[in-house]
Amino acid sequence: MIKNYLNILGLALAMFASIGSAEAQCVPRTNFYFGELAANAGCGTWTTSGAYGPGEYFRMPVLQGGSYSISTCGAGIDTQITGFEGTTTATSIFYNDDNGPHCGGTAASIDFVPTFTDYTRVAVQQYNCLPGGTASITVSVRQNNNLTFTSSTAAMCAGDTRILTATPTPVTVTPQPNSGDVGTFTGTGVSGTTFTAPTPTGASELFTLTYTFGFCSTTQDITVYAAPSTADAGPNQTAICGTSTTLQAATPAIGNGTWTVISGPGTVVTPGSANSSVTGLVAGSPTTLEWTVTNGPCTASTSQVTLSLESVDPVPSVATLTAYTAECSATPPTPTANDNCAGVISGVPDVTFPITTFGTTAVTWTYDDGNGNIVTQMQDVIVGDATAPTPDVPTLTAVTGECSVASVPAPTGTDNCVPGTITATTVTTFPITAQGTTTITWSYDDGNGNVSTQTQDVILTDVTNPVADAGSLADVVECNSANPTAPTATDNCAGTLTGTPSVAMPITTPGLTVVTWTYTDGAGNTATQTQNVTVNVVDAGVTQTGATLTADAAGASYQWLDCDNSNSVIIGETNQSMTPLAVTGNYAVEVTENGCVDTSACYLVDYTGIDEVVSSIDVSIYPNPSQGKFNVELLGLNGEDLELRITDLQGRIVLSEMLEGISGSYIEKVDISKNESGVYIISVIGADGVLITKRIIKE
Repeated sequence: MIKNYLNILGLALAMFASIGSAEAQCVPRTNFYFGELAANAGCGTWTTSGAYGPGEYFRMPVLQGGSYSISTCGAGIDTQITGFEGTTTATSIFYNDDNGPHCGGTAASIDFVPTFTDYTRVAVQQYNCLPGGTASITVSVRQNNNLTFTSSTAAMCAGDTRILTATPTPVTVTPQPNSGDVGTFTGTGVSGTTFTAPTPTGASELFTLTYTFGFCSTTQDITVYAAPSTADAGPNQTAICGTSTTLQAATPAIGNGTWTVISGPGTVVTPGSANSSVTGLVAGSPTTLEWTVTNGPCTASTSQVTLSLESVDPVPSVATLTAYTAECSATPPTPTANDNCAGVISGVPDVTFPITTFGTTAVTWTYDDGNGNIVTQMQDVIVGDATAPTPDVPTLTAVTGECSVASVPAPTGTDNCVPGTITATTVTTFPITAQGTTTITWSYDDGNGNVSTQTQDVILTDVTNPVADAGSLADVVECNSANPTAPTATDNCAGTLTGTPSVAMPITTPGLTVVTWTYTDGAGNTATQTQNVTVNVVDAGVTQTGATLTADAAGASYQWLDCDNSNSVIIGETNQSMTPLAVTGNYAVEVTENGCVDTSACYLVDYTGIDEVVSSIDVSIYPNPSQGKFNVELLGLNGEDLELRITDLQGRIVLSEMLEGISGSYIEKVDISKNESGVYIISVIGADGVLITKRIIKE
């Protein structure tokens, strides 16, 4: 168990030996010296001693920072390795027992990097730090390659220098013999630790540098570039025709060229081509390009070129353009100019052709050579119209009709300027209804002050007679006079016509009158129609004899009227004669005869003073006016039979009272309060008629 522990501890100590940790195993160092073993068989190659007796030490020259290995692999005994710096015997710098980096089991092996340049003395013993008796083992040593360039591998330009560095760094102290190279850089262009880039064969060349340390070496490749060819952008181009050109740079023998736009407009189509084309050049704006030649990290060479468009103006072919005149529209010939780049240039107008606006248009022609050189030239273009339209039909056919012509299709004409056709106009009013010939004057106006005219006749001839609307006219029977409604007829032209009678209207002649109605259409065409008209006359005369009125017409129908009461009907008075009942007033009679009615004039029947003459009876009425209740007092009665009668103004009897054989005086109380308000007549009637009348007012 102790042995295993020691083996584990020895392995751990061997692992730390490469960084110089102290090792307490098998110290102090044995004094039995075997001899020198140098790791000089080549980098990574073992140097072997096959008759090594355990319990002895050997010395091995080492360089600070180098990597070394020691091995007892294959030994038949349990071995131990303990290392010491220089002549030191009391303190170890590395140790390994079992299971080292190069073999397992009980054989010892170790890798270590010394921190010094000298001999390292290595004791090889049998466990546990024993001499090993008569055993013979094989001990091997070697240098491992742990070399690395630490300086840059970046490409260089010929003539540039670089300080070379590597690890392990070169040893600056004197090493022991058989230590190998102390750290040396070699290769073309190398001097000590300085590399001066040589001139390559061609544009570039790969150079290999070597670093040797001890018996190992490592390499580094560096690409060296030649200085680029001197850039030549070619000549300046100051009279370029158009907006593009071809560059004339020199193609570099060494390196690559690239175009860059420094200022101004333009695009290099192929930037890497010495003879690339350039587009997008602009007149008046020079362009500066730079041709840059580069090769690896070497300093670039540059050259510039200036490009500008030619600046000579085009020259018009004709110094002064004459005015161009045309009718209706104008498209003048395109003028030209000569240019040293573009050749013949056609002018571009500032207006759109054809010009149709009448009058003078100032046209500006522009000559542009595309290089910013522009010249303009003026020209007057005069458009007019002096030609009147021409009718499409030389002679217009007359239009005929009988009554009217509602419209006539407008003829058309053709104008040299106005597109399409021109429709004629007229001031004639339609429809045309005048009989005979009407001449239409048609006008063709092209709108430009040119007017032509053409006439066309419209002839109307009416030959058709009017036609009566009624096949026959009904007989007319009227009273006193007749004014029959005029009949009508329809005319094909005049429409409705009213008949003209052959007699004066109204007709007052009693009896039958035959009227002839004539329809005239105003165009010489007439038609006639007859009608029987009978006038019946009523005799409304009245003969007055005293208080009696008698109608003169015999065998008629009668109705007597009260003229003082708006010709109101007197009830019951329908005989040819009428005697009013002691009421003074105006009366008339309405006579009906032969289907006719007529009213007579009003006649006055005056009873004033008759009662004092024929009778001594006196009548007193009170109160008067009254509300309908009043007293009628009779005085001077002589025993004669009398009638006391009260009537209204229409003759209607309101009260009738017989007074028989009364003498002296008598009072009659009367009540007509339920009757309408108004004037009432109180009559006292005897055997000889009305003796006396009085009026009473009912309020």
